[in-house]
Amino acid sequence: MPVLPTESLAVLDLQPGQTFVDCTAGLGGHALLAAEVVGVEGTAVLNDLDAANLERASKRVGDRCRVVGIQGNFAELPAAMAQRS
Repeated sequence: MPVLPTESLAVLDLQPGQTFVDCTAGLGGHALLAAEVVGVEGTAVLNDLDAANLERASKRVGDRCRVVGIQGNFAELPAAMAQRS
């Protein structure tokens, strides 16, 4: 169960088709909420150090929007994303 789900979505102010990044995807609770907003035209970039958590979160979110999973420490996420583009 995500913490402060309504407040998190309000601060992010996501729109359909946008891309969002969840630096600590965990089991995908917040990402699932955000994915429902951005929809199938949107993208979730999910990051987690734990490969099993990342896989679970990706599966949970994957039918609601595109998913890019990146395993590693969130401090290294900007470099990992730069390598992919």
